[in-house]
Amino acid sequence: MHAHEPEYLVKWAGRAHVHNEWVRESSLLGIARRKLLNFKKRHGDAPCDLSEPEWSIPERLVARRPALGSPGWEVLVKWRGQGYDACTWEPDGSGPLMQPERLPLHLQLWARQRRALERAGEAGRAAAAAAEARAQQQGVPELTSQPEWVRGAALMPHQLSTLNWLRAMWARRQSCVLADEAGCGKTATVAAHLAGLIADCKAAAPALVVVPLSMLPFWEGELAFWLPEGANIVAYSGSVAARNALHDHELWLQASSMDGKVGHSAVLTAAARGAASGGRVPKPDVVLTTYEAASSDLHALRALPWCAVALDLRQRSRSAAGKAHAALQELTAGSGVQRLVLTGHRARGRGPDELFNVAALVRPAGWEEAGEALPEGLDDPEAQVGG
Repeated sequence: MHAHEPEYLVKWAGRAHVHNEWVRESSLLGIARRKLLNFKKRHGDAPCDLSEPEWSIPERLVARRPALGSPGWEVLVKWRGQGYDACTWEPDGSGPLMQPERLPLHLQLWARQRRALERAGEAGRAAAAAAEARAQQQGVPELTSQPEWVRGAALMPHQLSTLNWLRAMWARRQSCVLADEAGCGKTATVAAHLAGLIADCKAAAPALVVVPLSMLPFWEGELAFWLPEGANIVAYSGSVAARNALHDHELWLQASSMDGKVGHSAVLTAAARGAASGGRVPKPDVVLTTYEAASSDLHALRALPWCAVALDLRQRSRSAAGKAHAALQELTAGSGVQRLVLTGHRARGRGPDELFNVAALVRPAGWEEAGEALPEGLDDPEAQVGG
């Protein structure tokens, strides 16, 4: 054998990059000849490295299960810089997961699972029902200063005023449209409202936010910035394989993910009470998705109960508005879920047809009937749109 035989860093199918290995060319010719020849055709014989160090760093522990064919447990790992379609099951005692800096990932996994159980349990449901009943009977207290459950930065006075309006509308089970100028902080205000539903109103179901694909990273950052620490924000997007992994392990808490630390039967007990969600326990506090993913996976998203649904139409195309309307109709059909619509322009300059389309997103019942008139004042260019 030649003393300087080339070696190749191999990523094995179904295994994470942390398990990459250097393999001699002679060995590769016997097990993956075509792949090797194609690689050499594309990259030649010069040394090269197509891997990234961050691909071997755990970013999030998604779920747990008893190890297959051996004692112990396995953890589903999402790797930094990789999508959910690249998640792999790893022994929870493996080297990459036992490093001291990985301890917060384990604690965060247990905290997310415990929170989902508490919210779906009898006490959690009772607290949510009591908060909603109290809000409908007495309204919600007006906020005169920024509440402790809104973190990140200080809200401007007009944002606090809008937050009070959103909360009052929620208490009356009414939906609304935010249609002011760009730069007024609508995203932060909606994030603060969702924070209130989670922490103050004890919502027993997650909130859904549907946004253009181009705004997904922006929204993900804003929600993480404003929502209470530990809030479980799930970005539901990506390939079909990625969304399948998200559906199975991020949207729903599997009984197999629990053990004696919390109680395997607790998931089954909480799920038995969750008739509205098909006898399953939702995990997230907020699900963030795109128009395309919401339209493609309506059947999956419709199975979850929602405490509120927000739609961002600020960078919409004509087709996006149609997708948003169809998705919202499907996801909230027959429910009293609050609908929030964000637009990027004030009412000034809108024609009646466009105003009708926006208003129909939050007031669908009866508005699509032929000849239905716009509500009084909605065609006034100075009007603020509310529902």
